[in-house]
Amino acid sequence: MDSRGISKDPPNVQAIKDFSEPEAVTGLREFFGMTNQLMTFCPNLTDLTKPLRDLQKRETAWICESDQQRAFCDVKQKLSSDRVLAIYRPNKETVVSAELYSFNGSRQVNIHLLHTLADL
Repeated sequence: MDSRGISKDPPNVQAIKDFSEPEAVTGLREFFGMTNQLMTFCPNLTDLTKPLRDLQKRETAWICESDQQRAFCDVKQKLSSDRVLAIYRPNKETVVSAELYSFNGSRQVNIHLLHTLADL
């Protein structure tokens, strides 16, 4: 965080890019632990991570197929993109996006202010 606002730490972004596809629930938890703070800044990530989150359920066997592999790659790409934590520019067109989700029995709302990529 600096006078321009919140920004990503380049070594952490590189660590996300370099993270190997998890082979077990513990590896998936490590990945979510590493990416958790940035996820709140990325719209629609709740939907995108669903195939991965489903692997953490006790009643689900660890079967990492194309849906999970695609979700893992998409999450890494989105979180490491320049669109996550871009500096807000009030003179640029802004889109407001919101998503409602349940977490540990409570409902929560994520609200995002988005600029188009061309505006960045």
